[in-house]
Amino acid sequence: MPTIIECVCDDAVARVRLEHDRNIRAAPGGNRTFDLYLEVKARAGPIVIPHLVLDTGRLSVDDCVARCIAYLRSERSLPGSST
Repeated sequence: MPTIIECVCDDAVARVRLEHDRNIRAAPGGNRTFDLYLEVKARAGPIVIPHLVLDTGRLSVDDCVARCIAYLRSERSLPGSST
């Protein structure tokens, strides 16, 4: 089974991040807008297998990294996992 880490944030956080990147021209694609974000989000289906969810609008980068490492270590220690 694949190991999945889903990063989420509130729509308001996504809007601020997208607008900031657009204003400083940091977005690699010129089409990264809040409207596109909403369209993609509306089409996305739920992830139905066990996975880690990180709210990047509420957790610090350090917390996200620590949780990812802990999750990946726990996934590798499950029976049937290759190490």
